[in-house]
Amino acid sequence: MRRKLYKLALLGTVTSLALLLGFAADAGGKKGKKKKKEEETKKEEPVEPVWPSPLDPGRIDPVFKELPFGHPYEKFLTEFRVRLGEQLKPVLRATLDARERDALKDKMDKTFEEFEKSLVEFTGQQSGYAVSVVSEEYKNNAGESLAKYAYSGNTAYFFFSGKTLWKLYICSESASDFSELLVGLATIFGDPAEVVFEDEEEKTNPLLATWRDTTFELTAAPPQGIYVCSRLKWTYLPENEAVAKRRAGTEGGEEKVDESEAFLQQVMGGEDKKNDDVLDKILEDKKNKK
Repeated sequence: MRRKLYKLALLGTVTSLALLLGFAADAGGKKGKKKKKEEETKKEEPVEPVWPSPLDPGRIDPVFKELPFGHPYEKFLTEFRVRLGEQLKPVLRATLDARERDALKDKMDKTFEEFEKSLVEFTGQQSGYAVSVVSEEYKNNAGESLAKYAYSGNTAYFFFSGKTLWKLYICSESASDFSELLVGLATIFGDPAEVVFEDEEEKTNPLLATWRDTTFELTAAPPQGIYVCSRLKWTYLPENEAVAKRRAGTEGGEEKVDESEAFLQQVMGGEDKKNDDVLDKILEDKKNKK
């Protein structure tokens, strides 16, 4: 044991002397530069998701399976078209009528074209999302954008930061019964890590449920205000730091809203305020202004 400790101490002394004399720097100069360059290149590469992730949104719908989170918009767009095609294949196989097959293919192409056209970059302009179910999910002038995909009573919003896929947000009108939705999610993903209730003592009326793994944070929330859809949100955790830095570098640039939108925001209220008669309030306000 003493001999081992002596060897370690001696090795430490030799290394220290080599560093003091500049020997290590001279001998490994080229290697050091090469290593530094490799590290810089490595930093620029996208952080890969940990697959299979227990919280993969593909467990909800195959079209979302192992999406290229952390990768550029162009890569996502290519893969998303492939996913739509995969969904269409079994339908085409079951269809013998050639004209019907063509019609289905045209429908898929149109869906993809509409998806491409839906891309919005948030630069402070009136995008139409200032008063929407996703109004709190983006920041202007921070290199963020959104594209949406409507399907079967649901709308999926894909959020990009720095042209990188960062977040998936699904507004599901087909899952309006939130308690029933939570049971289904728990069956798929296991018990949530956290649940927030309206009445914490009685544990009634769940308002938010959260699941986490090393790749995603998944949250589920019930319909709110004028929006009649349950809300599911997958946030890609490895990208959070980069998003925070981009947002920290922004100044002002809040999205402009017209008077009607501003009023709608006012009557909508927050999580703890329900307004079932929003339309009546808008009409009443307009009447009072005349």
